[in-house]
Amino acid sequence: MHTFAERIRSHTISRRNNLGNLMASILRIALLLLFVAASAPGQPVPIQGIVNTYTSVRSFGSCGSLVVGDASRFSPGDLVLIIQMQGATIVPENIPAYGTITDIGDAGNHELNRIASINGNTIHLAFALQFSYTIAGRVQLVRVPEYADVDVAGTVTCAPWNGETGGVLAFVASGTVTLHASIDAGGTGFHGSDVVQGTYVPYYEGAYAGPLNADRYGKKGEGIAGYGLPPDMYGGRGAPANGGGGGGNHNAGGGGGSSAGCGGFGGKPFQSSMYSGTPSDAQGQGGHPLNVPGRVFMGGGGGAGHDNNHVGTGGGNGGGIVLIEAAALNGTGWSIGAAGDDSRTAQYDGAGGAGGGGSILLNVGSYSGTLAADVRGGAGGGAGSTSQDAGPGGGGGGGVIAFAGAAPASAALSLALAGGRPGTDLRDGTAYGATTGCDGAVQENVRTVRDTVPIAGYNVVAGPDTVICEGGSAQLNAQGAPALHWSPSAGLSCTECPNPIASPSATTTYHVTSGDPGSCSTDDSVTVTVRSARRLHAEIGRYHAAPGRTLTLPIVYSGDASGTGALEMTLRYDPKSVHLDGLGPMPGGWLVSEILNDRAAGVYGIRAVPLGTTPIAGTLANIVFTLYLASSDSIDLPFALSAPDPAACLEVTALPGRIVLDSICGLHLRLIAPLLGSYALDGNRPNPFNPTTEIHFSLGLDGPTTLVVYDASGRAVATLVHEDLAAGRYSVQWDAGGYPSGVYRYRIVSGTWSREGSMVLMK
Repeated sequence: MHTFAERIRSHTISRRNNLGNLMASILRIALLLLFVAASAPGQPVPIQGIVNTYTSVRSFGSCGSLVVGDASRFSPGDLVLIIQMQGATIVPENIPAYGTITDIGDAGNHELNRIASINGNTIHLAFALQFSYTIAGRVQLVRVPEYADVDVAGTVTCAPWNGETGGVLAFVASGTVTLHASIDAGGTGFHGSDVVQGTYVPYYEGAYAGPLNADRYGKKGEGIAGYGLPPDMYGGRGAPANGGGGGGNHNAGGGGGSSAGCGGFGGKPFQSSMYSGTPSDAQGQGGHPLNVPGRVFMGGGGGAGHDNNHVGTGGGNGGGIVLIEAAALNGTGWSIGAAGDDSRTAQYDGAGGAGGGGSILLNVGSYSGTLAADVRGGAGGGAGSTSQDAGPGGGGGGGVIAFAGAAPASAALSLALAGGRPGTDLRDGTAYGATTGCDGAVQENVRTVRDTVPIAGYNVVAGPDTVICEGGSAQLNAQGAPALHWSPSAGLSCTECPNPIASPSATTTYHVTSGDPGSCSTDDSVTVTVRSARRLHAEIGRYHAAPGRTLTLPIVYSGDASGTGALEMTLRYDPKSVHLDGLGPMPGGWLVSEILNDRAAGVYGIRAVPLGTTPIAGTLANIVFTLYLASSDSIDLPFALSAPDPAACLEVTALPGRIVLDSICGLHLRLIAPLLGSYALDGNRPNPFNPTTEIHFSLGLDGPTTLVVYDASGRAVATLVHEDLAAGRYSVQWDAGGYPSGVYRYRIVSGTWSREGSMVLMK
């Protein structure tokens, strides 16, 4: 019997010097960039249970970005571990070399990094990745908590491996970790296979790999190459990488999973003179050993025993991974474990192989107290009954205990690396051909890489979205990189400048990125919305009134004013001839207010805001004037009406009005009452019609008036009005009995006012 110290000396100690001395940087960056878990000053943080958060990595992008399954429990600034769990390539053929690792690929690659930002389920890392990763190899992202002093108040463990995430326990402490309970990731690694019930055939099954067939053999255990190779090559005695092989017909034991140490073989099957073949050909093979410094693996799962009576057992789970960084570690008699699981006892049928030990990585400055680090392989399951033999399970291989420097010589630290014992026959206590798993290994100078090279790049910002009118342009303004590139090029004055002029003919989203092809940068976009131009017509009528009278002058508009938001008007008048009284009664649909009233200069301004989403066409505002004697007998009323928001894309045509003052001739004073009506063409009714219709209109002033009907070619076909009409409302009938069906237009002109309409004659 060897002591732990003797067993450590008997192992080949692997060395790894090419990863660089980065662990010191881990503590420095942790102190500078992340939080220290909340606790009273000088008091250790108590921890227990599961302290890590896990998510699968779905893809890797450029500039340190990766898409994960669920980023909701991660935050910018978090320290994270990127680790690939599987992805090794093995010999796939049904030959004795089946399951031997031909290429470990990216399996076991891992490193610490920090989250810079999160956008949905896309995480951007702060530092460049040092290793490569293969998504098909089950890559996961693990949040690693950071503390000052830590008190392990209750058992600290990790979420078990579920096929995508889990199996990893990791934390960092800048001070001392004191154990008042254990740290245990035992049995959280690769799955031992489930038992699958079949029958039996009268020969000993010796296939190394094949589609799962419960009549012939049990299922293999899981490892860094999965359960085997597709399609469903999960059966047979061969071991897929570090997973144990399944026991063959009839009732052979499953092989143990491995780690740094090989897994043990499962026991021989029930033996009968009626069977053909060699019994040893049915024993499940133990997992292949993995001892690769710088890589980290969970222990392989044990293979299942062959089952035909519902009493066989599956394999034990492998041990998980424990990664601890601390300035000091005080064991106080407790342990850190990542051992493989034992397999359960079977009766009449084959027993499963045990799980292989996992991995413990310690970057610890000093040790005190007493502490055991346990990565032993599990024990294989016993088998048999008082009446017949059956194959016990093979023992699991021992795992890995790795140190950032040399293995400490402290007597306070004991290392448990032994391979697990095999199961035994229940009748006589013999292993019946099952074997012990191989011992694990100690690795020195193995440092978990912490990325310290910031991702060099630029955060490009395109600027705010903008709106232009048809035929207009806008200047774009991007920043964030010394050279920039815009796309698409349509409508841009340049594509390699920070502030091009954009004149698109339709709404366009422009993307901008760093113009340096060797840089790593974010991109941004800006949308230039192109709005159609709309036109609005506004006017003040022509009025006759005598001095001394008061006039209320409406400002009337027509056209599409939707989306204007507001209208502003500036009116000019002769203060020597008229007096501005201000706003009269307000029309509906608008909120009107004064913004300028300079009576001395004869300047008046209003602002009108629609009360609804769509302005009501018609009267915008009523302005009241009082007239008095002056040298002039007519007052022009020029005004400008505009939409103050350029994005409204509104063109306003303003028709000025005029007030004509009646002169006083001797004793004759001719007074003309103010005409408060307005001009309007109200259309024809009915429309369509056959054969008669009435055209309705209103006149605001007396004046010569014509109303003419035109056919579709523009030829005048009927003159309905041609005379002087007084202000007022009118309706004129047109009898189209002698005209063919079709669309006709009509035009009314009265003084300077005119309008057009259309009607349909249907016979």
